[in-house]
Amino acid sequence: MNVEFVLYEDKYKNEVIDLINKSFNNHHINNILIDDNVIGLVGLIDNKVVSYLNITICVDVVRNSKYSLINYVCVDDNYRGNNIGKSIMEKAISISKDNDCTLIKLTSNSKKVVANKMYLSMGFGIKETNLFEKVI
Repeated sequence: MNVEFVLYEDKYKNEVIDLINKSFNNHHINNILIDDNVIGLVGLIDNKVVSYLNITICVDVVRNSKYSLINYVCVDDNYRGNNIGKSIMEKAISISKDNDCTLIKLTSNSKKVVANKMYLSMGFGIKETNLFEKVI
């Protein structure tokens, strides 16, 4: 399958929101926030959104380096098994390098067995840490 990867634009908003909401059952989003530090990456087949992820470019002031945080990685259920997840991740890695990032951080639910296996096969390692979150 020939997937075209493009930067997020508002014209993809409704399809991206639908894809995220279907992929992450506990999310009920209705907007996509893109700013100078956030890159939305959209995968298209025949102008249909089939994959999406966010790349946030961050600065580590202690290590004096930049890293990217990749999240909301999703592929339409009807297109899984076609290496689209791997392809969009490879594009995200390239974008991270282009933005002078020296590290990529990625979160993934432990229940996403296939995705986690893919991340490991791409050289990502599991880091022993606690992720804390507080709604404010």
